This record gives sequence, C-alpha cells and structure tokens, in this order.
Amino acid sequence: MEKLKKNIVIQGKSWYIINELQAEWVMPTLLLCLKRSRRVENTNMIQTWILPVLESMDLALYEMKWRQEGSMKILQIAIMRRDGSMDIDTCAVVSEKISALLDEKNVIQHEYFLEISSPGAERELRCEEDIIHALGEYVYIKFLNPKAGRNEIYGTLEEVHEAVLKLTYMDKAVKRKIDVDKENIALIRLAVKI
Repeated sequence: MEKLKKNIVIQGKSWYIINELQAEWVMPTLLLCLKRSRRVENTNMIQTWILPVLESMDLALYEMKWRQEGSMKILQIAIMRRDGSMDIDTCAVVSEKISALLDEKNVIQHEYFLEISSPGAERELRCEEDIIHALGEYVYIKFLNPKAGRNEIYGTLEEVHEAVLKLTYMDKAVKRKIDVDKENIALIRLAVKI
C-alpha cells in the first residue's frame, strides 16, 4: 500500500487519494480510498468556527451547504431562533459577523457568495427535537407505506409519543384524528395552511 497525495476531482468535488491498491491476479483495477481534500472548503471546519457566533446571539444552525450556480460557489447557511423564527435584520447582522470571520480565517481559496437565511416556513423536521418544537403546528407528512388509504397527510401535530405522532386533519368538512407510526414517515415538515 503506497500513500499518495494526488488530488482528483469526482462530480465537481476535490478529493485526495490516501491509498491506491492494484491486485495482480485480477484485471488491472484501482481500488481507491478517498478523503475530501482540504483544498475544498470543509463545512465541518467552517461549522466549528461559526457556531460560537450563532450561540452568542442565541441562534441555532439549521443547515450549511455549498451550492454551485454557474461558475459561482455559494455558501448557504440557514439559521433560526430556538423557537424556529427568524427576521431579515438578524440575518444581515449574522452575515456581517460570519463574513468577517471567514475573511480572517482565509481558508476559502476562490470567490464565493455567502448567503444567510432562515430555513423557511416549510422546513423539514429532521430530528425528535424539531418535531417536539412543532407541537400545535400544521405539518405535512409523506408516508413510506400508505396509511388510511393515503400516501401523505396535512394536519395539526397534537401529540408526540415515543413511537407515534397524533394529528388532527380535515377530511372534507369533518375533523378527524390519525396516529402515525414514526417508522412509517418518509418526510415530515412544517406546512403553510391555505
């Protein structure tokens, strides 16, 4: 096994080869063990830098990702207050602080846009804590397997138990209740009631 420091690009992402193996008893084939190159921005590293900024303002990080738009890279950071709300003035203040921090660290080797936003009114509820904070809210659930003849449901989240969510929903003009097994949820997110 020979250690290499060769950078390669796969699907637009820079990686470096840490091990390269070739077996003589089979057709010539390369088996690669890859790690993301530090030349491409490591979101985990950036996250460790920005979390103290957010915590000092009593904000939570919802999501951070790089997005490519044409030749421009965009660092998207979605933030929210602990209650799930957000306003544009707070986004502007956070943008200034994080921009200054990233300029100070000077690890991003190319031009990019920094985009600070809220996760949106229909954000995905990705963990138990998110679901508990959504009690009393209007939600959308997509099922893995149909439930009561439905593939999805919109309703108000009334209760959260260990294995089951309880919702109320409107079926034509009738208010109904439904229990949804957590294991049967493909997606749950907040929804805007129309």
